[in-house]
Amino acid sequence: MNIYWLGQASYLIKTSNGKRLLIDPFNDSIGYTPFEGSVDLVTISHDHYDHNFTKLIKNNPTIIKSLGNYNNDFCKITGIKSFHDETNGTKRGDNIIFKYIIDSVTLCHLGDLGHDLNEETLKELGKIDVLFVPVGETYTFDVKTAAKVVKKINPKFIIPMHYKTKLLNIPLAGVDKFLMEMKEYPVENVSSFSINKDELHTKSKIILIDIYSN
Repeated sequence: MNIYWLGQASYLIKTSNGKRLLIDPFNDSIGYTPFEGSVDLVTISHDHYDHNFTKLIKNNPTIIKSLGNYNNDFCKITGIKSFHDETNGTKRGDNIIFKYIIDSVTLCHLGDLGHDLNEETLKELGKIDVLFVPVGETYTFDVKTAAKVVKKINPKFIIPMHYKTKLLNIPLAGVDKFLMEMKEYPVENVSSFSINKDELHTKSKIILIDIYSN
């Protein structure tokens, strides 16, 4: 599969059989260009404007924005309950962690997670190959907690997201603070990230993906 970062917490994933999954699409108010085009499936971690914009998506895809298990012909998805803050959602509401099994690779998108994960949630997640983790602080957990969660999950590939770039107009921290917290991990810069099940026998590394223009 190929993974493209659209900005913020949004990704376009193209599977080996040509299916397209869109994660957390944003509107045009944050500085990035919103996704416009056709996809087969959309997941939304929470109903904030920088994660739930679907008006430009064509061909009326299935949109998943609730907890539970979902199966189709190209992926299996599990939505897991979590919160946007450290006080059980009293500040910023609920958040859904999505786990995907695509092309025999297990991915996890933490959405705008605002707290550490307990053993019950970690057990529900199980073995994760690719982890998308918010690292911009401000509206999610701090980088120390982010690093703690990453090390608990222990994925092969760590993809930081939801951080400040030159295009983003939301006041977030840049990625460097997280990289310092995770300085024992190698870092690879890519324009897009290609992964298959045969590439999972490797030491954990951080993958920084360039912003993709669709």
